[in-house]
Amino acid sequence: MQGVLDRGFAILRDPRGRPLTDATTLVVGARVQAQLARGSADLLVEGTRPNDL
Repeated sequence: MQGVLDRGFAILRDPRGRPLTDATTLVVGARVQAQLARGSADLLVEGTRPNDL
């Protein structure tokens, strides 16, 4: 997994530590933790957008 993080990806987790895979499950004000290659960050959801890909 570290190799994936080293390439610039992050793993987002809910407050219970479960991975997040779907932005439609998030609500404004939700707290999320981002695991990065070196450290983590606590985030607050301000809004979501549909898939732009």
